[in-house]
Amino acid sequence: MAPSSPAPSTASSMPSTPQSLLASSDGLSVLQTPPSTPGSTVSYWKEKMLAYRTKLINNSVYLGDAAVDVEKQLCWIRLKKKSILCTVEALATYDAERAAYNEDITNVDPPSAPEPVTLSAVWCIDEEYFFMTADGNWNPKKDFGGFETSKATCLMAQANEAVFAADYVRIVRNIRKLIEMGCSGDGRPVKGIFSDTPDNRSLMKVRHVLFHEITEDDDGEIAPKLSDDSDVDSDEAYGKSSGSAKVEDPKKKQQRLREEEFTMVGWPVRRKEAKQQFKNMKGRYYVSPIPAFKMWGDGIRPSTYEASLKGADVGVHFNLLHWPIGDVKYPKGLSDTFVGDLVNMRVYVPPKEVFSSSPAKRDWQKDRFTPDVSPSKLRRLL
Repeated sequence: MAPSSPAPSTASSMPSTPQSLLASSDGLSVLQTPPSTPGSTVSYWKEKMLAYRTKLINNSVYLGDAAVDVEKQLCWIRLKKKSILCTVEALATYDAERAAYNEDITNVDPPSAPEPVTLSAVWCIDEEYFFMTADGNWNPKKDFGGFETSKATCLMAQANEAVFAADYVRIVRNIRKLIEMGCSGDGRPVKGIFSDTPDNRSLMKVRHVLFHEITEDDDGEIAPKLSDDSDVDSDEAYGKSSGSAKVEDPKKKQQRLREEEFTMVGWPVRRKEAKQQFKNMKGRYYVSPIPAFKMWGDGIRPSTYEASLKGADVGVHFNLLHWPIGDVKYPKGLSDTFVGDLVNMRVYVPPKEVFSSSPAKRDWQKDRFTPDVSPSKLRRLL
């Protein structure tokens, strides 16, 4: 089943109040919505990018927003073996409900855990560290666990688009603040969230769990289960190779194959080792497609993840999770492991090859701007 698309955002959703480029107290630029009246010097492309930014601010905790104070607005709560990041208000509600339950456990139901807060940022998916594919770059010689434990990952670099590139330093600072807030406090190393590259960059890692085991509570709509004899391909199921006179309409077949890409039936695994394990997973696991969307809101097909996402500027919604790993009796095995768990991502600027393939899109590219924060300055600020 294809993931549901986030609501599309357009330039018309921008507030009409004219504002300008301001400077914040921390010395970083604050991009505000420009005027969109006739005769405005602001390009259509930049207006569109600023409209996307405004929508992120209005619908999530956008980590590039100067008005966000993560230390005052957000907090960590421990739930069994892991911690989740939530809003201060959500934690206060949970604490009040927990107190009421403790006073009358007979008549009051235990409270549900707070919902994790949805964070957002805009990054460029680094081309060299892109593993958001149907097999998650799983390698049995390097990775622990079988293919069913594989995760799609990628590293996030500074956006190419200047509207979002200007937010990059603030985004990284806020994430580092949140990590400091969630650490165990005993000096154990932080793992999972940032990866250091050979060219001295420290890039945020985002991950998505691809497969989930079918449980007794799962129904067929979530995990379409194949019949015991369904090792035959889809064409045979439609009577094509059995000598039947029934021939599937080409357009319907194409549509069917597109839809099956989002299920275990047609999940486009490419690596030989992964294919072998994948066959044994059918009927026991269901696939969770990467919730990725094109600029205009259409879902990205699994077979085109790499072509559509690698090198693109993307708006990312994610949850931040934390696991304190290890036993204090064995200090060498201790770590604070943080994970950026993907909620969804949407392409704001397609990869260069895709973006420049159309003459109309090449004209738009003239309105794009180069980042105003150099790599050397970023290393000094971070």
